[in-house]
Amino acid sequence: MWMHRSSNTPHARASHKGRRVRETAARTLQLVILVLALALSACGFMKAKEDAELAVSRHFEAIASHSEPAVLAGYDEQFFAVVPRDEWAKRLATVEAKLGQYQSFSVASWKVNSRMGAGTYATLTCNVQYTKHAATEAMELYRANDDEPFKIVKHGINSDAFLSE
Repeated sequence: MWMHRSSNTPHARASHKGRRVRETAARTLQLVILVLALALSACGFMKAKEDAELAVSRHFEAIASHSEPAVLAGYDEQFFAVVPRDEWAKRLATVEAKLGQYQSFSVASWKVNSRMGAGTYATLTCNVQYTKHAATEAMELYRANDDEPFKIVKHGINSDAFLSE
């Protein structure tokens, strides 16, 4: 007589239940690891945001003090490969002549993009108040690693004042 071991025996049910418990525990562990990785990543992004805001704050402090060397020191060589240093200094002087002296800024939006081994990019869009007119300034900043300060690699300045006169 041939005997078939039923999957409905107490031993089979216990084995099946044990397997489900192990699978659930494995999924829970995977979820915990994922949540921790995301939390650590979020901490890194928030630190990058703070560091980029510090670089932008230093930029505007230099603008306010009319220190051309300090202003230009905040830009990366990538920027000056596109716009020569002396040309950018002239453009910034033209901006001040049109918009007035710098008064204040606030960050309207930000985005951080970090790539393993390729550095971190941060894009900040700022509402900037000058004595004559307001402007919106978008800056893309870059740093190769967390030990370096952010430097400006792209900078756009938009104001309705540029459309008049």
